[in-house]
Amino acid sequence: MRKESGNILIVILITIFLLGALTAMLSRSGGSSNETGNYEQVQIKASDLLNWASGLEAAIIRLKQQGCSENQIDFSYDSDGDGIYREVESDFMNTYYNTNSPADHSCHVFHPNGAGQTHLGSPSDHNWLTSEDLTWPVDRFFFNRETRISGIGVETNADMILWISSLDRDLCLQINRTLGIENPSGNPPRDTVGNAIEGAPFVGTFMGGSLAITVDAPQLIGKKAGCFVIDAHAAGSSAYNGEDRYYFYYVLAPR
Repeated sequence: MRKESGNILIVILITIFLLGALTAMLSRSGGSSNETGNYEQVQIKASDLLNWASGLEAAIIRLKQQGCSENQIDFSYDSDGDGIYREVESDFMNTYYNTNSPADHSCHVFHPNGAGQTHLGSPSDHNWLTSEDLTWPVDRFFFNRETRISGIGVETNADMILWISSLDRDLCLQINRTLGIENPSGNPPRDTVGNAIEGAPFVGTFMGGSLAITVDAPQLIGKKAGCFVIDAHAAGSSAYNGEDRYYFYYVLAPR
C-alpha cells in the first residue's frame, strides 16, 4: 500500500513538472508568435509606404511624358471632397496650389485628369507615426522644393522630395532594411542638419538646394529613398521634448 502511494506521488510530481514545462514552452512560443506578428506588420507597413511613394514617382514621370513641365506639377489635393482643387483647404493642402499648372488639372498628381494618383490622407491614418502628438510638423505629407540629397542629381540643385516626419522607429529601421541601407549599431543613420529639412512646399519653382541631407549620414549618400534620425528641427527646436525624430524621404524627381 505504501509502495502504491509512493508510486502515485511520483506520477503526480512528474505530471506537475511536465505541465510546468509545457506551460513555459507555450508561453515562449506565444511571445515568439507576437514578435513574429509585429515584425510582419512592420514589413507590410514598409511595403505599403514604399509602394505608394514609388507610385508617386511613376506618376510624375507619366505627367512629364504627357507634356507637363516640371514647373507645372501640382500636388494639391481636394481633402474636403467638394471637387475643387484650387481653394483654401482646412488642412493646409492648399499649400501645394501651383499657379503654373493648367486649369484643366492635367498636370495634377492627385486629380483624375492628371496622373490620378490616390492620396492617402495623412500618415497617422496608416499607423506610420511614432506619436499622436501632431505638433509641428503637422500630420501630413510634405512635397519639397528646397532640400537636396547628397549624391542624387546635381549637388547644387534642390530635388523634388516626398517627406514624412515623426515616423515610427521600427518602421524606419524596416524601410532601410528593405532598401539595403545600413542601420549602424541597430539604429537608423543620424543626420545633424539643424534646419527645417522639409523646406518650402513645391508650388512650381525650386529654391537653391542649400539644405543638404546625408552630410553626416554616409549610409544614405546616393540613395533616392531612406529613413534617418535627427534630434533637431526648424533651426534647432527639439522634437517631442528632446526625443529623436525619424524622417522618411523619397526623391520623386532628381535634378
